[in-house]
Amino acid sequence: MRVLFLPSHVGLGHVTRDIAIARWVRRREPRVVIEWCSAEPVTSYLRLWGERVLECSYMLKSFSEAIEGVYNYYGYSLKKLSSYLEILRENYRVVEGHVDFNSYDLVFADEFWELVLSAPTRVKEGVVFGTDLVFKPYELNPLGNIIGFILNHYFKKTLPLFRRLVYLNSLHETPSTRWYLLFGERVREWVRKHMFVTGLATSYLPGDLPGIREAKKNLGFGEDSKIVAVSVGGTATRSKLLIEKALRAHEILRKRGVDVKLVVVAGPRTRIEETISSDNIVFYRVERNLWNLYMASNVFVTRAGRTTTADLECLPRKTRAILVPIGKHFEQEHIARMVASRYPDSFYYLREDVEVGTLAETIEKLLGEGDHTPKTMGEDCRGSINAGEYLLKQLKTAQ
Repeated sequence: MRVLFLPSHVGLGHVTRDIAIARWVRRREPRVVIEWCSAEPVTSYLRLWGERVLECSYMLKSFSEAIEGVYNYYGYSLKKLSSYLEILRENYRVVEGHVDFNSYDLVFADEFWELVLSAPTRVKEGVVFGTDLVFKPYELNPLGNIIGFILNHYFKKTLPLFRRLVYLNSLHETPSTRWYLLFGERVREWVRKHMFVTGLATSYLPGDLPGIREAKKNLGFGEDSKIVAVSVGGTATRSKLLIEKALRAHEILRKRGVDVKLVVVAGPRTRIEETISSDNIVFYRVERNLWNLYMASNVFVTRAGRTTTADLECLPRKTRAILVPIGKHFEQEHIARMVASRYPDSFYYLREDVEVGTLAETIEKLLGEGDHTPKTMGEDCRGSINAGEYLLKQLKTAQ
């Protein structure tokens, strides 16, 4: 049985949850052979896991850089949007010329927008499409609303053309907004009607997470160490700025006599000066997984990508996380506000332009709250398992 995974190459959130889904599929059906097609930074991450990456992947242009261009300059235009879409069209032409979809028993695409934009209906009808995003919130500025209207109409019209739709998200965290401001059905009801809802899809599976003591030991820290982690994910959008603020906040805390270790995961696309790790600061470029860091950290400072926040929400203990979404990033800002509202004792939302002193004070406050409180992983946190089971069902149906 052959399966093809096509994860989005905007950052690393899609591929990290997709690897968890793939691992569950293999666990339940060892005969499955899974191959992958995507662009950087996803391909390098897949190689860390020893996955089979199709050669044509290295001919694809990464869409991460295009998206970073939008948010690095806090804006977009119709002209720029057109040039970005051309990247997806060209990528699809590469995929179309090198990949025989009919040779696979199942094709699963996780926000691989090349298929949405350019694949003919006959191709879409053979693909299971996964996403956590089906709707762009409307904004105050006219251009944002025009683009939002166009995208939302396009999503609603095009996504149902796929063989099956998988919603890698929770209905509890889905807007109840109407599709067209005051008109149309509500987004949450549309999702319930048209998609298989998995719940929150995490990058880890049951049994992956170590205990807190073991996690600290795996990272080379003593069990009494206080650890602050900062992770910026797979994007380079002002990530260096957030890391520098975390470093300065750490320096402030040290001067105040707070004995805290700082672990920085810079990600594959963030260029920072070569820094030698010390007893109090540890740098990583890319981690194959963040599980040890999730469990070991007293405070976790991060962006507000869907997979990272899902990972933190579903930990078997109370999380203390500071979410600093990319400025003007509608999806991350929505997620940060929504999660901080749902879990006000665990998640804290800070704007990207937060002052270093405020960041240091927030970290110090959270460090003083004592040990983490255990909690039970809810049914809503089985997203990767549920997605894997659903793909297995589709695989058996196709045979």
